[in-house]
This record gives sequence, structure tokens and C-alpha cells, in this order.
Amino acid sequence: MDGTGNPWYTADVGFEDGKIVKIGSLAYVDAERVIDASGLVVAPGFIDVHNHSDLVLLVSPRMDSVVRQGVTTVVIGNCGLSPAVTSEAKSILWIRLREADLALNQGWSSYKEYLSILEKQRFSVNVVHFVGFGTIRIATKGFEGTPPTEEEMRKMKRLVAEGMENGAFGLSTGLSYEPQSYSETKELVELCKVVSKYGGIYMTHVRVTPKTNLAEAVKEAIEIGEEAGVPVEISHLRTGDDAILGMIEEARLKGVDVTFDLYPYRYSAAWPGKLSYFLPEWVREGGFSAMLEKLEDQRLREKVIQEITNRAKVPLLTIKAVYEEAGTDGQHIRNPTRVEEADFQELWRRTAQDTVIAYCPKNTSFEGKTLSEIAGAMEVDPREAILRLLIQEGEEVLVRRMDVSPEDLHKAFRNGVSMVGSDGFGFDPNQTLKRRRLHPRNVGCFPRVLEEIVREEEVLSVEEAVRKMTSLPAQRFGLKKRGLLKEGMWADITIFDPERIGDRGTLTGTLDPPIGIEYVLVNGEVTWEKEGHTGALAGRILRAHVD
Repeated sequence: MDGTGNPWYTADVGFEDGKIVKIGSLAYVDAERVIDASGLVVAPGFIDVHNHSDLVLLVSPRMDSVVRQGVTTVVIGNCGLSPAVTSEAKSILWIRLREADLALNQGWSSYKEYLSILEKQRFSVNVVHFVGFGTIRIATKGFEGTPPTEEEMRKMKRLVAEGMENGAFGLSTGLSYEPQSYSETKELVELCKVVSKYGGIYMTHVRVTPKTNLAEAVKEAIEIGEEAGVPVEISHLRTGDDAILGMIEEARLKGVDVTFDLYPYRYSAAWPGKLSYFLPEWVREGGFSAMLEKLEDQRLREKVIQEITNRAKVPLLTIKAVYEEAGTDGQHIRNPTRVEEADFQELWRRTAQDTVIAYCPKNTSFEGKTLSEIAGAMEVDPREAILRLLIQEGEEVLVRRMDVSPEDLHKAFRNGVSMVGSDGFGFDPNQTLKRRRLHPRNVGCFPRVLEEIVREEEVLSVEEAVRKMTSLPAQRFGLKKRGLLKEGMWADITIFDPERIGDRGTLTGTLDPPIGIEYVLVNGEVTWEKEGHTGALAGRILRAHVD
């Protein structure tokens, strides 16, 4: 399967010095090594378009959990969180970006230095990098909620330009998170105009807040792309909403290049991600210490609890269920602020039932349990349980939520401009992981697409699924020599058993590796073979307009 989406065909693939040199019959060739792939699918290496291994690459370079999914290239710097551009931001983002409680000693004071450190570090996958808007705003304004001054805007533009000049593929945002949520659309347009000059991309975790719904957030992303003249990639957009998918199609017909990515799970770890994101923005403003002071103020607790109830970012499935039970047509499901107070109470009850604690370092017995179950154990309301957990545990409590139906997930995968991004990170299985209960997307995202979306549900053909994981993202990011099995291309190759491939991770955090990935080659070097890492570290840092 060459990655184009065309039907499979039988052929040999010959590669030398890291590149494919011949596709056809090679029975007459004497090779240093021959891999017998009879009965298997030979495909381009998968490209994870939304990965968070920015710091993991420095301490877990084998990236076992990524490679064993068939992934040969990762895109990092997502959701506005990149470890560079400057040292001012690094100290603040260090804790937020670390995965598996990593301890790092390397330092850098610029985007160029960060990339230099990465290039000296050998690792198993290719790396595409983005500049994070959150990092830039923190380096310029800290966590202040005010618009940038003219001088601050000039500094942010300089930092974006520095990243682009050093090979970044574009700018990423995470507009649901502070301090990025404080930004105005015009601020992002101005920064994206800089990205446009370098031919880059705007990658965005859109602005879904109590004041904006998903449709409004997608509309803003499209407006930014149109006004700034940049392609737009919308991160982890797991929706089958006809209005939203129609907006994307309409934008493309107008000449705005919009695509999106998603992962094949109904449970999310993106919002709230951290338990603290259930709280209203005014409580979280100023960082965790300031937030803790407010939570311990008994005069504010009732107000906080009420605003938790009224948070408009609630699971779509839950809202639909309320309207179905009420016998209405659900016409307001994209405008949750119009839901009656009684419905909000019901929505919150169901939200608590659909929210699972993924990481709770002090009360580990709570991991894998729902908010409703934990509240029952505490003998308090789930909203009060949130406050108690945050006071006891700190801000590192992680959660997952069920927020998409199978039908909507399937519709999103069928869309011609959707591709696959795990929203996960890499790790080595031999490394001690203090952060347990990881989302299964970290270990089985790509095999799950081929197992569930292709083989079991028959939503996509295997050729189309491979296209969404290979040539489509390569085209999107301008990777000229990757994403296809074609003579002259880099030999990033994944060989899998289509009848056996599957995800064995679970929502309760089991990290069992996927099955059915037989071989993975990165730049021509066998990196994964028969369920084992070979130790090869053949990945490269890729630079925009060069690789």
C-alpha cells in the first residue's frame, strides 16, 4: 500500500542508504538483508500529526511506545506548548510539559539552542516541530490576562520569526488554556501573518470555553487562516456535527486550506485534561498557588461550585441525552448556555459519571474511578469532591471523559481531510512511570484505527486509513520525501498484519503494547522487529522547506 489510497499491489521494495531505490520484482538482487513480508501489508511509516514528546525525546530516545505503533515521524510543539523559545518560559512550562515525571538537566535560552540539543540527541523517530504560542506569550507577558502592548507584540513576532527561521513548520495554539485563552483573535492573526511569510501552518487546539462553543471556536480558526493567509490544521477535532464539518468544507471551497486530526477513542484526555480545568477561569488565573488560596476561602466556595455546574463545556452526548429524555429536538445542543437550570444540574450529574480520574498521586485508589464514585466515597457532592481533591493533591490530577458518540467519530474519520494524531507521548517500557492510568492513545492509537475503524466497523478501507496516516499528513506539512512508498523517498516503512493488528491499551490505564506490527523501518534502519525494539536510533530533526 503506497500511501496514496490506491488499491494494494504485490511488489518488492528495495532500499539503500536510507532511501527507496526500487519497487518491483527484486528476486534477482543480492541484498544485505531480505525481510519476508508475505501475507503482510507494507506501507509508509505512520506520521503522528499531534504528539507531545517534546521533552521525552531527550530522556527516552527509543520512543518505544510510539515506534511499536508503526509511527516513524512525530509532530511536536502542539497545543501552544513547545519547550522553546526562551528560558523565561521554560521554567514555567517545565512542570506542565514533563511526562512520566522526567528529570531534565539540559538547558537552552533560544529556539536555535533547543534544536541544537535535539540534533545532538539520537532518537528513533523523525521529528517535525512547531513553535508554541503559549510559550511565546509566557515569555513575553507571563500569565497576565491583558492584550499585548505594541512592544510586546513586536517581541512575540520576533520569537515566531526566530522559530520559523530555524525550521519550524508553523505556530501552534491551545486556546482553551491559560494564558493562551486570554488572547484575542486579532493577536493571533498578526502572529500568523509572520507564519505566512515563511510558508508555515497554523495548528490549533481551538478556543472552547464557557463563553464559546465548538462551532464558534472552529469559525475563529478559519477566520484566522483566511485573514492571515495560512493553512489551518485543527487539532483533535472528534466531531460528526454536520454544521462544523460543513464550515470546513465551505472554507475549503473559498480557498482556505483547512484540515483536522483526531484519535479513535470516545474518551478524551484533552478537556478538562487536568481536574483544575473544571474550575472557572477567574479561579485559575494567576497560577496554582493563587487558585489554592481561592479554593480555601469558604466565602468563595459556593460561587465556585455554582460556576462549575454552569460550565458550558459539557459532553455532547450528555446534552443530547437530556434533550432526548425531554422529548425535544435538541436544537440547542450547540448552544449549551440556553439549557435550563434543572438541565444543567442533570448535565453535571452525567458529567460526573462520565469523568474518570486518570492520575491521582496521593490517593492512588481513586485512579480509574469516576468523579461520582469518588464523591460517594467522600460522602460529598462531586463538585465539592473536585475542590477537595485539588486542595489535597495539587494541580496534577488528570481526568478522562466520554465526549463523542461512535457515529460522530465514524463520520469524522470518513471526512476526506481528516488525519490521525494520537495527542500522546512516547516512553520506554523499562522506564519507571509514576504517572499511571495513561490514556490508551499513548500506546495503541494507530493500531486501533486499523483494528476498529477499518477491520471491525468497516468505516474506512485499509488503503484509505493508511493514506490518512501517511501521505495526507506528509502533504499537509510539506514533507517532500516521506509519506509514500516511491522510488527516491526515504525508507520510512511499517509492515503489519491487517488481520491481527490491534490495540491492547485500556481506559483504566493498562499499557500493554499493540499487536500486529511486525517491522518498522526509520530512514532505512530496522527499528522494530517482531515485537521488539532493535535499539536503532535513526530518526532525524526535519526542517520546513528542507526535508
